Amino acid sequence: MHLRRLLTVFALLLTWASAAHAQNSNRQVFIVPEVPVFAEADTAAAAQAIAQAQGRRVAMDILLRRLTAEEDWEYLPALASGQPAISGPIEDDPVLDPAIEAQFGQDMALDIKQPVYITPETLASFEEGFSIFDEKTSSTTYRARITYRFKPDAVRQALEDAGLPYSEAQARRALVLPVLVTENDTYLWETRNPWARAWLSRPLVNELTPLILPRGDRQDMANVTITEAANLNQAALGEMANRYQTPQVILARGRLQHTADEYLLSVQLIDAYLDGRSGNRQRIESETDDPAARLYDSEDGYGTDGVGGGSSQSSGQVLAEAFFRGPDDDFPALAQRAVEATVARYADGWKAQTLVDHSDVRSLTLTAWFGGLDEWADIRIALESTPLVRKMEVGVFTNQSAVIDLLVIGQQEQFNLALKQENLTVWQSPDGRWNIADNARAAELQGQMQDVVYNPDEFSNGSRQNRNGLGVNQPGLNGPINAQAAPGTDVSMTGMNGAPVELELPDELFGEDEEPAGPPAGAPVALEPADAEDASDNVDNDGALR
Repeated sequence: MHLRRLLTVFALLLTWASAAHAQNSNRQVFIVPEVPVFAEADTAAAAQAIAQAQGRRVAMDILLRRLTAEEDWEYLPALASGQPAISGPIEDDPVLDPAIEAQFGQDMALDIKQPVYITPETLASFEEGFSIFDEKTSSTTYRARITYRFKPDAVRQALEDAGLPYSEAQARRALVLPVLVTENDTYLWETRNPWARAWLSRPLVNELTPLILPRGDRQDMANVTITEAANLNQAALGEMANRYQTPQVILARGRLQHTADEYLLSVQLIDAYLDGRSGNRQRIESETDDPAARLYDSEDGYGTDGVGGGSSQSSGQVLAEAFFRGPDDDFPALAQRAVEATVARYADGWKAQTLVDHSDVRSLTLTAWFGGLDEWADIRIALESTPLVRKMEVGVFTNQSAVIDLLVIGQQEQFNLALKQENLTVWQSPDGRWNIADNARAAELQGQMQDVVYNPDEFSNGSRQNRNGLGVNQPGLNGPINAQAAPGTDVSMTGMNGAPVELELPDELFGEDEEPAGPPAGAPVALEPADAEDASDNVDNDGALR
């Protein structure tokens, strides 16, 4: 009785904790931070209302294009400019796939892509809230930066109703070191590094490929010098990764050339360091091998015409490459444009791997392997956090394994990749069963799992009550595991000697990750986010770069 009560309490607490984690993690990509707004009207209140409405339209445009493939942008409205999608509202009687409709209902059965129907009038219903920064008003004007938070379910439904694949899976964060190479010098930690300021002014944590910037304080300067960064010194870059608790460090190297009347800026994102435990390696393929295509963009273009690619299986590989040009009287504007386009280009590779067709719904049974409740909690939280899991039920449960039934969307490779971001490995055993465990335990199990005993009759009709546990010879896990759930009975948990297992909830299950410590008191900070009006401190009065 004591054990049964303890398991009930544990299940409730774990559900609450995992639900809170899933809710927070799934909402990040639906936040569009710090959209600059400005409006002028007869009164300050009217100007504020106009500016906030304009910012909301811009934010939704950004969000929809963040989640979808560029080839599908023609189905998206351009709310900021007041343009609808290619052919107006969704048809009243869309074409449905009968097989999918019969199994999963009409919502999953769209067989064609249709325009996303969001108008300025309906847009407010998609908004969950907003936060205002740097607000400045006069009697007739309003200026601010606004962070808009949109309702995930409403946005998902709009995209699914239109039959558009989309991705909301975030890769693990990477640390970016912005290095500027000019004809005169190379810059990293300098206060007046305009390339670093351009990166700092761009919020990056809500992207599909979230990035963070270093503080640029004395500790950072001691951890890695400009020479060590340029030479990809692994020990120094590893110190930076450890400090900011990220598995990857990316060098954002900008090379600036000055011609008679314009700047030429080439940008490379270089895989500088990657923790050996990480599975977050991407590959961004080159669009073309023709060197003639590696051109600088036009003066009034937004984006890049030239793209370099390469594998990130070893440090020093180029993840993304782009080229820009602009007048020599406004380098900060050129740098901001380059950052925006390079971030989008970097995300393209990840998005291509994680775009999900939400009509592709299937069932998946996993056996989760763990050494304790803390590992089990990590697995369950990861499964409930990924947007690829629509439904989850836990069946046979022992002190070292659990059978889980899932309803998932997307391809198996996408599911595996999503869990890889949580340091979990999904693999298929020789008899076809799917398994999940943390990376270290998965490697151990894959090397030691032998003599898998599998009786299909025990899984007749998919009934959970008729399932027996799997007998697996695991010398590395203290002998065989046997678990059985009899019809109409509770699952009991015993140790290897048959004695009941007394379970204790680990304290760390409910702990929160600590934020990286701030710079020491009184320490000078050489690299800080700057207001827009400070972004030109590095240029002369006429706008030329010093």
